[in-house]
Amino acid sequence: MENIKLRKLGRAILAFLSTCCLIVMFWILVDCFTAKNTASEKVISYKVSDSIDYKITMKNNQFYTSSEANESNFYITSLMDTMQVNFRYNLIGSDYFNSNYEYVVILNMTSANDGEIVWSYEEDVLSQVKDSVNDVMEIEISDSFNVDLSVLYNRAKEFYDLTGYDVNLDIKVKISSELSVDNYDDKINDKQVLSINIPLTEKVVSIKKSADNSINKKVIEQYEVDEEFNTYLFIISIGLIAALTPVTVRSYVSLFNLT
Repeated sequence: MENIKLRKLGRAILAFLSTCCLIVMFWILVDCFTAKNTASEKVISYKVSDSIDYKITMKNNQFYTSSEANESNFYITSLMDTMQVNFRYNLIGSDYFNSNYEYVVILNMTSANDGEIVWSYEEDVLSQVKDSVNDVMEIEISDSFNVDLSVLYNRAKEFYDLTGYDVNLDIKVKISSELSVDNYDDKINDKQVLSINIPLTEKVVSIKKSADNSINKKVIEQYEVDEEFNTYLFIISIGLIAALTPVTVRSYVSLFNLT
């Protein structure tokens, strides 16, 4: 009688354990087919630096010993011939990224009276330049262009002689870059404007340019990542279920038949 009780207890424990294992295996099997998202956080930082500089070529004259004049405080407007402008844009990311970027150089002459535009003229010095890169950590743009200041000065002077209104020249380099990173839904847009300003109708001018720039930016984004189907776990679960099912059935049959 005592042996029967021990055998019955042992088979009951076996039936219980095998049932628990089957429940766990079935739960794992169902979990393999259930789509899951894992919340995560992506921190993307990038540094932008840019600069613009120029060199003036002067007309033949008795005041300047050299035909080329580097950046200085003042210039005699009527003696300026051409301007060579160089600009640079650099973006460094903390991770590999894809990017579409573009830039354009716009020349704009305006004359205003009490804040109201009296006359304006605009042209593209450099037509829009577009490019794209993939799987990089850095974008480097470096370009140059020439501006015929003599022609622009004559046009401004003619307008000034007719109206008495001053004319300002603005040269703007507009740079735009769009960044995308894998597993990051939103795109990052960076826009910079580099500029040079010359008051063309003043006899002596001080040329103003935008300061060299260096910016650090950080973007934090919450996103979800889909977990991949676990093939190995699926196969193991099927195998254990196939092996445990007959063991569990026999344990219950033996338990109830045992007297």
